[in-house]
Amino acid sequence: MKKTWFVSCVFAFLLLDGCKGVNQEAVPEEPSMKPGKVLAVVNGENITEADLEAELAGKPESYRRRAESENGRKQILERLIGQRLLMQAAKKEGITDSPEINARVRVYREHLVMNALKDKVFSEQTELSEQEIKDYYEKHKFQFHHPERIWARQIVLSDKSKAEEIHSELQSEPHRFREMAMRYSEDEASQKIGGDLGYVAKGDLPTELEDKIFSLEEKELSGVIEYQGRCYIFQVVKRQKAEHKNFDQVKDQIKKRAEYEGKQPKWREYIEGLRSQAEIEILD
Repeated sequence: MKKTWFVSCVFAFLLLDGCKGVNQEAVPEEPSMKPGKVLAVVNGENITEADLEAELAGKPESYRRRAESENGRKQILERLIGQRLLMQAAKKEGITDSPEINARVRVYREHLVMNALKDKVFSEQTELSEQEIKDYYEKHKFQFHHPERIWARQIVLSDKSKAEEIHSELQSEPHRFREMAMRYSEDEASQKIGGDLGYVAKGDLPTELEDKIFSLEEKELSGVIEYQGRCYIFQVVKRQKAEHKNFDQVKDQIKKRAEYEGKQPKWREYIEGLRSQAEIEILD
């Protein structure tokens, strides 16, 4: 049990700490093979300039800039020292070559290699023009428009006198709405979650209910509303104004989305091409 826990901790530290701030689309650059200047010695093992280069490779520019300052360089070196100490401890435990570690490292390596292959496959892809981005925006404009919405809760009862009694209590203690909904509401779907309906937009509810709910302010209670033989009490938790994002607000977002969507068919086509040329045998 102790060894399994240690394996997980070592791998998690190295993987997460090494990946901190990594651009998932990027693949580490090839670090210099020359060891260079020795920066620190940990139990007889050198940490060199090449090790620091490897730590910075593939990281965002903001992370790499940290190495330009003395303080930032010291922080990165301390991270490398911590990694080296953990690796030495893992070696003492006899787990550096464990099947579990090797399998997980192999999966991570394959992920990096496939990202590099993707970059190569798409290296000649032409960037979208301004007009193509605008065309995408016009075609998907509805995705960038959010109508007015309210976050509402409800209590549903079949007995009007009971509904009026609960409504009277809520007028003096509106903060108990969730509690009262869970205790008394007869709507099974919302009763279990305190009468929560989530956000609703106009058109989501029957007109007879919608008109009354959308006239309420935040935290305000409705009266007892009779509809199709049942009594409803609503509370508005929060209101969201309608929002429409213009082209300039979402241009960069659209560019990334459209480029990603455009890559998928090409990537699937590339994989199918590999399959068609390969000899594959699936064994039961």
